Amino acid sequence: GGLIIVFCKPLVSIFVGSGAVEVIRLSRIYNSIEASCLWCAALLFTYRGAVQGTGNTKIPMMGGFLELLMRVFAALCLSRIWGFPGLAMAYPLAWIFAALLNMWYYRKLDKNDFQYFINMKKNMFHEIEEDELLVLLCHVGNRLQESDVEN
Repeated sequence: GGLIIVFCKPLVSIFVGSGAVEVIRLSRIYNSIEASCLWCAALLFTYRGAVQGTGNTKIPMMGGFLELLMRVFAALCLSRIWGFPGLAMAYPLAWIFAALLNMWYYRKLDKNDFQYFINMKKNMFHEIEEDELLVLLCHVGNRLQESDVEN
């Protein structure tokens, strides 16, 4: 994010030319707000992936709806209060609130929710013979074909 803030003017000038002073000014505002909040997006992607990894798709989907609501809120309300900077806060607010939802759910997860992955980790270091691996791959392939037929 820091590089985006530091090199904002030269990067934007590539696209709009150095004469577009107002565009460069607005892009500096926008990029400063967005780039300073990229850590929120990183948290969101990390926790959303962890929650989805447990097999729960409802919480990440609710987070997506929450992101949409926050963007609409910023567009309708914050832009009237703070103008363009309020509008530029749409994505960071969306990231923050969706990340908080996913973090809340992740923290309340029980150890049993991760049991599949714990067992997988234990079995990962078990030496598998070549024949066992072929049987395992055939089994996975059959399960995928069965799920395609069901859908």
